[in-house]
Amino acid sequence: MAYQPKPATPQTVAANREAVARYAMDDRRDFAATDKGLIAPFTEKLHDAEGRVIFDPAVFDYIADDAPAPDTVEPSLWRQSQLITKGGLFKVVDGIYQVRNTDIANLTVVEGPDGLVVIDCMTSVEAAAQSSPSTSPATRQPTPT
Repeated sequence: MAYQPKPATPQTVAANREAVARYAMDDRRDFAATDKGLIAPFTEKLHDAEGRVIFDPAVFDYIADDAPAPDTVEPSLWRQSQLITKGGLFKVVDGIYQVRNTDIANLTVVEGPDGLVVIDCMTSVEAAAQSSPSTSPATRQPTPT
């Protein structure tokens, strides 16, 4: 049987409705800021060497930008989840790029005068390989090494 969450208690519903009043939930500037610098999204599943899916961004489709927070979830945490599910290759500023949401970590690439500095916090070899500036499909072109 599929997992069925319990409904929120009346106290949780009341607390979450009160929380909405504390935040500027109609202010959508943070959604635009999250999209800023997007070069290429990651929409593909990430597979291990045996072909098993180890990360699938579609698992988070229920947290779409326009999806209201369920009664069981504190509204600001729901909004934060909506913002951090955006994955892909981003240009932060000239010479600094990030790969976000390939798994639960980010990878940062700094272009220096003598080459690239890769700050790799990925949680798997596969995520790091997908995020690598020389192998990532998001760059749409090979990066000189």
